[in-house]
Amino acid sequence: MKDWLPEDTYEFIREMTPMVCVDIAYVLDSQVLLLKRKDFPMRWATVGGRILRDEPIKKAMERIMLRETGIIFRGEKINMVGAKELIMPIQHVITLVIRIDSKLEKKPKIRIDDTSFAYKWVGVDKVRLRGWYGDILKEALK
Repeated sequence: MKDWLPEDTYEFIREMTPMVCVDIAYVLDSQVLLLKRKDFPMRWATVGGRILRDEPIKKAMERIMLRETGIIFRGEKINMVGAKELIMPIQHVITLVIRIDSKLEKKPKIRIDDTSFAYKWVGVDKVRLRGWYGDILKEALK
């Protein structure tokens, strides 16, 4: 993701301004898709990433889903669950929490990118993530 800005510019922006992101709970057959992240938050997480300047939220979701999983939207219902904020010494993140209920009849082939180690489908009633991130996912899976 950093390729679009020089590293020092990216770090300056990250330190000085909030980053606006989307976190997408992609649900199919009462299971949510989780990715094992290589970078922050370095654990199981939903599909998600930063929204670029002048990029509509829906386009950001389409870009991120395709890049991180290979999934292409097919007219799924998109539900904006809410927003969460995380303020840390190294960055300030505002994430829009979105739930997508897939219309697919079977699980798609997942093609993860280099931001993740692995993926898994977990029953919405079995997801147990801690901290602020767990709160986000809990809201999305109600």
